[in-house]
Amino acid sequence: NLAERLAEITAPVLLVTGDDDRIVPTAQTVRLAEELPGSILLVIPACGHVAHEECPAPFLEAVADFWSQIR
Repeated sequence: NLAERLAEITAPVLLVTGDDDRIVPTAQTVRLAEELPGSILLVIPACGHVAHEECPAPFLEAVADFWSQIR
């Protein structure tokens, strides 16, 4: 069961969601971020489920920032 093993994940994790995600409710992603040690969460305003297509600029900025932190 993955939920029981979240604390075992040691790799850096960036979670990105839109505040208008109708596939995976934003609250579920926020909860996952709270349960996943050391994860970074970005909630993009006025964005849906496919953030990399719907809101590419903030998505790419978040990925670039995340990459610079873990390198």
